[in-house]
Amino acid sequence: GIWGRMRRGVVTAALTTDVETLLGLALDRSHNLHEKEMAWRYARVGLLCASHRHVSVDLARVGARLIEMAIVGKLFEIGEGEVGEGGVVGLSSGRKALMWRRLAECHAVVADGDGFGREEERWRESRDAWKEALTFLECATDQHCWESNIFVSISLGDYTDACNTLEILLRSFKSRGIVEGSGHSAGEGRGGSYNRLLAASLLMKLGKFEQAHSYIVMILEMA
Repeated sequence: GIWGRMRRGVVTAALTTDVETLLGLALDRSHNLHEKEMAWRYARVGLLCASHRHVSVDLARVGARLIEMAIVGKLFEIGEGEVGEGGVVGLSSGRKALMWRRLAECHAVVADGDGFGREEERWRESRDAWKEALTFLECATDQHCWESNIFVSISLGDYTDACNTLEILLRSFKSRGIVEGSGHSAGEGRGGSYNRLLAASLLMKLGKFEQAHSYIVMILEMA
Protein backbone atom coordinates (compact mmCIF):
# COMPACT_ATOMS: atom_id res chain seq x y z
CA GLY A 1 0.00 0.00 0.00
CA ILE A 2 0.91 3.66 -0.12
CA TRP A 3 2.08 3.72 3.52
CA GLY A 4 4.35 0.77 2.90
CA ARG A 5 5.92 2.46 -0.11
CA MET A 6 6.38 5.68 1.85
CA ARG A 7 8.03 3.81 4.71
CA ARG A 8 10.39 2.02 2.33
CA GLY A 9 11.28 5.34 0.74
CA VAL A 10 12.09 6.92 4.10
CA VAL A 11 14.18 3.93 5.21
CA THR A 12 16.04 3.82 1.88
CA ALA A 13 16.83 7.55 2.05
CA ALA A 14 18.04 7.30 5.66
CA LEU A 15 20.10 4.22 4.86
CA THR A 16 21.75 5.86 1.85
CA THR A 17 22.71 8.93 3.89
CA ASP A 18 24.04 6.91 6.83
CA VAL A 19 26.02 4.52 4.64
CA GLU A 20 27.69 7.42 2.83
CA THR A 21 28.60 9.02 6.17
CA LEU A 22 29.86 5.75 7.61
CA LEU A 23 31.97 4.96 4.55
CA GLY A 24 33.46 8.44 4.69
CA LEU A 25 34.46 7.97 8.31
CA ALA A 26 35.86 4.50 7.64
CA LEU A 27 38.05 5.84 4.84
CA ASP A 28 39.12 8.96 6.72
CA ARG A 29 41.27 7.74 9.59
CA SER A 30 41.89 11.31 10.76
CA HIS A 31 38.50 11.58 12.48
CA ASN A 32 38.47 11.81 16.28
CA LEU A 33 35.34 9.74 16.89
CA HIS A 34 35.48 7.45 19.93
CA GLU A 35 35.15 3.70 19.49
CA LYS A 36 31.69 3.69 21.08
CA GLU A 37 30.50 6.53 18.84
CA MET A 38 31.54 4.52 15.80
CA ALA A 39 29.78 1.50 17.32
CA TRP A 40 26.60 3.59 17.66
CA ARG A 41 26.81 4.48 13.97
CA TYR A 42 27.32 0.82 13.05
CA ALA A 43 24.25 -0.07 15.11
CA ARG A 44 22.10 2.58 13.43
CA VAL A 45 22.99 1.50 9.89
CA GLY A 46 22.81 -2.19 10.79
CA LEU A 47 19.28 -1.80 12.13
CA LEU A 48 18.25 0.14 9.03
CA CYS A 49 19.59 -2.69 6.84
CA ALA A 50 17.44 -5.16 8.77
CA SER A 51 14.34 -3.00 9.05
CA HIS A 52 12.34 -4.47 6.16
CA ARG A 53 10.14 -7.47 6.92
CA HIS A 54 11.41 -9.34 3.85
CA VAL A 55 15.01 -8.15 3.91
CA SER A 56 17.23 -9.25 1.01
CA VAL A 57 20.14 -11.62 1.53
CA ASP A 58 22.68 -8.91 0.67
CA LEU A 59 21.20 -6.39 3.11
CA ALA A 60 20.92 -9.08 5.78
CA ARG A 61 24.61 -9.93 5.39
CA VAL A 62 25.59 -6.27 5.73
CA GLY A 63 23.17 -5.73 8.61
CA ALA A 64 24.51 -8.70 10.56
CA ARG A 65 28.10 -7.54 10.11
CA LEU A 66 27.38 -3.97 11.21
CA ILE A 67 25.38 -5.03 14.28
CA GLU A 68 28.19 -7.40 15.25
CA MET A 69 30.67 -4.53 14.90
CA ALA A 70 28.47 -2.40 17.16
CA ILE A 71 28.43 -5.13 19.81
CA VAL A 72 32.20 -5.67 19.53
CA GLY A 73 32.59 -1.89 19.83
CA LYS A 74 31.39 -2.23 23.44
CA LEU A 75 28.24 -0.23 22.85
CA PHE A 76 26.39 -2.40 25.38
CA GLU A 77 28.84 -1.57 28.15
CA ILE A 78 27.31 1.86 28.69
CA GLY A 79 24.50 1.75 31.25
CA GLU A 80 21.01 2.66 30.13
CA GLY A 81 20.65 6.44 30.01
CA GLU A 82 24.30 7.01 30.95
CA VAL A 83 26.53 9.15 28.76
CA GLY A 84 29.77 7.45 27.77
CA GLU A 85 32.91 8.65 26.03
CA GLY A 86 32.20 10.48 22.81
CA GLY A 87 28.82 11.59 24.18
CA VAL A 88 27.17 8.26 23.35
CA VAL A 89 24.06 7.61 25.44
CA GLY A 90 23.58 4.07 26.77
CA LEU A 91 21.00 1.97 24.97
CA SER A 92 17.69 1.04 26.53
CA SER A 93 16.84 -2.60 27.22
CA GLY A 94 14.40 -2.55 24.32
CA ARG A 95 17.05 -1.29 21.92
CA LYS A 96 19.51 -3.98 22.98
CA ALA A 97 16.83 -6.64 22.58
CA LEU A 98 16.04 -5.30 19.10
CA MET A 99 19.70 -5.46 18.06
CA TRP A 100 20.06 -9.10 19.15
CA ARG A 101 16.75 -9.94 17.45
CA ARG A 102 17.74 -8.30 14.18
CA LEU A 103 21.14 -9.98 14.31
CA ALA A 104 19.48 -13.38 14.71
CA GLU A 105 17.05 -12.65 11.90
CA CYS A 106 19.79 -11.46 9.53
CA HIS A 107 21.90 -14.56 10.08
CA ALA A 108 18.84 -16.74 9.43
CA VAL A 109 18.05 -14.90 6.19
CA VAL A 110 21.61 -15.41 4.93
CA ALA A 111 21.66 -19.07 5.99
CA ASP A 112 18.31 -19.75 4.35
CA GLY A 113 18.89 -17.77 1.18
CA ASP A 114 22.57 -17.76 0.33
CA GLY A 115 24.89 -19.54 2.74
CA PHE A 116 27.81 -20.17 0.35
CA GLY A 117 28.66 -23.35 2.25
CA ARG A 118 28.46 -21.63 5.63
CA GLU A 119 24.79 -22.42 6.26
CA GLU A 120 25.37 -24.33 9.49
CA GLU A 121 27.68 -21.65 10.86
CA ARG A 122 25.11 -18.97 10.06
CA TRP A 123 22.29 -20.97 11.68
CA ARG A 124 24.42 -21.36 14.81
CA GLU A 125 25.16 -17.65 14.88
CA SER A 126 21.44 -17.01 14.55
CA ARG A 127 20.64 -19.34 17.43
CA ASP A 128 23.33 -17.75 19.61
CA ALA A 129 21.82 -14.34 18.93
CA TRP A 130 18.32 -15.62 19.76
CA LYS A 131 19.60 -16.97 23.08
CA GLU A 132 20.82 -13.48 23.91
CA ALA A 133 17.65 -11.80 22.63
CA LEU A 134 15.40 -14.05 24.71
CA THR A 135 17.10 -12.91 27.93
CA PHE A 136 15.35 -9.56 27.42
CA LEU A 137 11.74 -9.16 28.48
CA GLU A 138 10.87 -7.48 25.18
CA CYS A 139 11.72 -10.67 23.28
CA ALA A 140 10.80 -13.23 25.95
CA THR A 141 7.20 -11.99 25.88
CA ASP A 142 7.01 -12.01 22.07
CA GLN A 143 5.76 -15.32 20.71
CA HIS A 144 7.36 -14.75 17.30
CA CYS A 145 10.83 -14.68 18.86
CA TRP A 146 10.31 -18.15 20.33
CA GLU A 147 8.87 -19.36 17.03
CA SER A 148 11.88 -18.11 15.09
CA ASN A 149 14.25 -19.72 17.58
CA ILE A 150 12.48 -23.05 17.09
CA PHE A 151 12.75 -22.74 13.31
CA VAL A 152 16.50 -22.11 13.60
CA SER A 153 16.98 -25.18 15.83
CA ILE A 154 15.04 -27.33 13.36
CA SER A 155 17.20 -26.00 10.52
CA LEU A 156 20.27 -27.08 12.50
CA GLY A 157 18.76 -30.53 13.06
CA ASP A 158 18.79 -29.97 16.81
CA TYR A 159 15.36 -31.46 17.50
CA THR A 160 15.94 -31.70 21.23
CA ASP A 161 16.45 -27.96 21.57
CA ALA A 162 13.54 -27.28 19.22
CA CYS A 163 11.27 -29.58 21.22
CA ASN A 164 12.26 -28.05 24.57
CA THR A 165 11.65 -24.55 23.24
CA LEU A 166 8.33 -25.58 21.73
CA GLU A 167 7.20 -26.96 25.09
CA ILE A 168 7.93 -23.55 26.65
CA LEU A 169 5.94 -21.90 23.86
CA LEU A 170 2.97 -24.24 24.32
CA ARG A 171 2.87 -23.54 28.05
CA SER A 172 3.39 -19.79 27.78
CA PHE A 173 1.38 -18.86 24.68
CA LYS A 174 -1.59 -21.19 24.69
CA SER A 175 -3.91 -19.14 22.53
CA ARG A 176 -1.77 -18.80 19.41
CA GLY A 177 0.14 -20.97 16.98
CA ILE A 178 3.70 -21.81 16.05
CA VAL A 179 5.37 -20.46 12.97
CA GLU A 180 6.25 -22.45 9.90
CA GLY A 181 9.50 -21.08 8.52
CA SER A 182 9.51 -20.13 4.86
CA GLY A 183 11.30 -17.73 2.56
CA HIS A 184 13.03 -14.85 4.28
CA SER A 185 10.78 -14.68 7.29
CA ALA A 186 9.73 -16.98 10.10
CA GLY A 187 6.23 -17.40 8.63
CA GLU A 188 2.75 -16.93 10.06
CA GLY A 189 0.88 -18.51 12.98
CA ARG A 190 -1.21 -21.60 12.14
CA GLY A 191 -3.12 -22.32 15.35
CA GLY A 192 -2.92 -24.70 18.28
CA SER A 193 -3.33 -27.85 16.16
CA TYR A 194 -0.22 -26.98 14.18
CA ASN A 195 1.62 -26.44 17.48
CA ARG A 196 0.76 -29.92 18.63
CA LEU A 197 1.44 -31.52 15.24
CA LEU A 198 4.93 -30.03 15.20
CA ALA A 199 5.48 -31.18 18.79
CA ALA A 200 4.37 -34.71 17.85
CA SER A 201 6.72 -34.72 14.84
CA LEU A 202 9.70 -33.58 16.92
CA LEU A 203 8.97 -36.10 19.67
CA MET A 204 8.78 -38.92 17.11
CA LYS A 205 12.17 -37.91 15.73
CA LEU A 206 13.50 -38.15 19.29
CA GLY A 207 11.91 -41.59 19.75
CA LYS A 208 9.42 -40.39 22.37
CA PHE A 209 6.46 -42.11 20.79
CA GLU A 210 4.10 -42.12 23.79
CA GLN A 211 4.41 -38.36 24.22
CA ALA A 212 3.98 -37.88 20.48
CA HIS A 213 0.85 -40.03 20.58
CA SER A 214 -0.65 -37.87 23.32
CA TYR A 215 -0.32 -34.77 21.15
CA ILE A 216 -1.91 -36.55 18.19
CA VAL A 217 -4.84 -37.59 20.39
CA MET A 218 -5.28 -33.96 21.48
CA ILE A 219 -5.38 -32.88 17.84
CA LEU A 220 -8.07 -35.46 17.01
CA GLU A 221 -10.11 -34.45 20.02
CA MET A 222 -9.99 -30.80 18.94
CA ALA A 223 -10.98 -31.60 15.34
